[in-house]
Amino acid sequence: MKLFTQLALVTAIASTSSAFAMQSMDDAALSNATGQDGITILISLPSNNLKIDQIAVFDGDGTTGALESGAIVLGKNANGAGIAAGTAPTLGTGFSIQTNNSIGLVIDSSGGGASGATTGAAPILNIAVKLPSQFDVTTGDIGVAGASGVAGAYKVDANTTTGKGVVKILNSMTIGLGGASLNIQLGTPTAAQGAMIAANATITNGLSIANIGLIDGSTNYTGTLGVGNLVLTGGGAASASDLKLTANIDFGTAANLTTQLIKNPDGSAVTAGGMVIGLGNATAGSAKYNAYLQGVTLGDAASTLGDMRITGLDLTGAKVVIQGH
Repeated sequence: MKLFTQLALVTAIASTSSAFAMQSMDDAALSNATGQDGITILISLPSNNLKIDQIAVFDGDGTTGALESGAIVLGKNANGAGIAAGTAPTLGTGFSIQTNNSIGLVIDSSGGGASGATTGAAPILNIAVKLPSQFDVTTGDIGVAGASGVAGAYKVDANTTTGKGVVKILNSMTIGLGGASLNIQLGTPTAAQGAMIAANATITNGLSIANIGLIDGSTNYTGTLGVGNLVLTGGGAASASDLKLTANIDFGTAANLTTQLIKNPDGSAVTAGGMVIGLGNATAGSAKYNAYLQGVTLGDAASTLGDMRITGLDLTGAKVVIQGH
């Protein structure tokens, strides 16, 4: 009797036209249930400030392969002399990123075809990166040092008995990138945006780099080539005080670089691949840049050139290639 009662209840529920009935869901409902419209990620830095004591890039074979290994060091050093194994960086300016809001990532995928068409011919993963209105990168003091250890376990060498430790070559600089955006496409990006990473953003009040200082560490001289602040504007921005930043970033083999007519300074063919940064806009002369250098000094503050202004800089078609060797 109990089993019969349960079967009757199940039959009644299945046959009713109430909310229990199975119904198809439209795209909007599915998107709310499954997130099929993509994924949004917000990255909030600790107290809006990411801090790193030190970043080191190691060169295992020196300048010719015969000299000892070295390191490019961004950030703090220990007692102004370097960082010994196991010693935490203590002095100098560290690397940091200062923001006023979260960093946004919007992630979508596509089969590559037009709406309603057969898809799958050129699938892509699209990642749109949006920076908040304040996004200041402080490089930290920049120096060079010897490196101890072996590949996979290098450390910045601060043995001041046999060497100088970290030698500062550039002052810490602050780079303002507030409001910039990047669009990254993986898979088959060529048809969609023409490059793997496309930077196309307007930076309010221009791109600024503060406290530039190239230090002369030769035997006889210790002066600095200094620029208090460099501001880059233009690029087709609606306001003359803003910067419209346009750049495409790709990664290619030596064959790719050769196809793009990129050669060595002596005209010989490249033998390694690299990262290729394309600058400017597609139309020549359509979006020129302007640069303002404030407080240019030679040697020290007493030897100043004052301010400098550069207008009408056309970078259309220019490429920067970064290779490892």
